[in-house]
Amino acid sequence: MIAVKFLKSAVIAAVFAGLVSVANAGSVSYTGTVADGQPDFTTPVLSNVPQKFDASLGTLDSVVVTYSGRGTASYNVTNNGVSAMNVNYNGQISATLISSDSALTALLATDSVIVDFGTGVGVPNRVSIGGGATTTFGTYDLSTGNTISKTYTGSSDKSLFIGTGSLGLSGYAEQSDTVTTSGDYTGIKTSNFGMDVTVTYNYTVAPVPEPSSLALVGLGIAGVVVARRRRRA
Repeated sequence: MIAVKFLKSAVIAAVFAGLVSVANAGSVSYTGTVADGQPDFTTPVLSNVPQKFDASLGTLDSVVVTYSGRGTASYNVTNNGVSAMNVNYNGQISATLISSDSALTALLATDSVIVDFGTGVGVPNRVSIGGGATTTFGTYDLSTGNTISKTYTGSSDKSLFIGTGSLGLSGYAEQSDTVTTSGDYTGIKTSNFGMDVTVTYNYTVAPVPEPSSLALVGLGIAGVVVARRRRRA
């Protein structure tokens, strides 16, 4: 009798073990690019990508958004006078990731890839330019060592990435320039910007019964029947 009870318990345990499968981790990435162009642009990232996360794949654990700016900028200052003039020049290149979804923009646009350049903030009369001469500040590279990677794990943040269709991402880049001088001058900026964006979804795959489960269920039922027959005998 003791042996029969033990067999019955062992079979039932085996059945339940077969019905429960271990959840697997999954990951899917989308990459988009803003083509090189002039400053102060907002351009879609490869139209329909990156895509939102398809909830049918499982439970979204985290979202990793990585982007970097590309391009260069320079600024020419020409002294239109006949006498030398002192110039203090400051500039900045920035690239920010935004979306057609205002809530997603508010989340993504908290950081920007930024490069500051020029003669130095608050340093007067840093450069002297002769009459009729031109001085070029630059070229300054936005892509050197400037990559931002953000990981979002909060439920409210992740919800902004779940759904169907495109995330509506765009890259916004601009070059700002400030020239301080007492002379008459002409300033011309030359720039070429772009952006690369990757969105990675890390998720837990929805668990499903393993193929061997049905066989174990059959084995369990047969074992229970055998055990009952032995008890009756």
